[in-house]
Amino acid sequence: MILKATQQSITHPVALRWVRSSNSQISVGYSLIELFVVIALLSTLIVVGIPLYTAYIEKARITRAEEDISNLQKEIQMYKLSKKVLPPKLSDIRDADLMDPYGRPYQYHNFTLNDGALCARSFAAAVAKDRSPAGRVVVDL
Repeated sequence: MILKATQQSITHPVALRWVRSSNSQISVGYSLIELFVVIALLSTLIVVGIPLYTAYIEKARITRAEEDISNLQKEIQMYKLSKKVLPPKLSDIRDADLMDPYGRPYQYHNFTLNDGALCARSFAAAVAKDRSPAGRVVVDL
């Protein structure tokens, strides 16, 4: 069976690809220019999409860390109200293996002496040991 159709009788663009040409071969497929256009569009979407996706993931990590720190602050307050002192270490109020969204453990330092006064020496030693005080979050209790 020979497929005979003209451009006027077939109006659908996909159906026009199946029309026999004058040398008795069916022209099927996409041209190289059409493929390049599709590849260019996909690569543009990828170039725009990847930074948006990574920004979304980073925002979610920051939000999770803020929520974790807020929960820790509430638990420390509850411990302080019930025992009248701050907890000596984080494992006294929560599991010791609590990790931040980046895979590092949360750090808690009790900078008070036995009488409740601030111990500046332990804070200075902790900063000198870590060498990155900007990465710390200080919660005012």
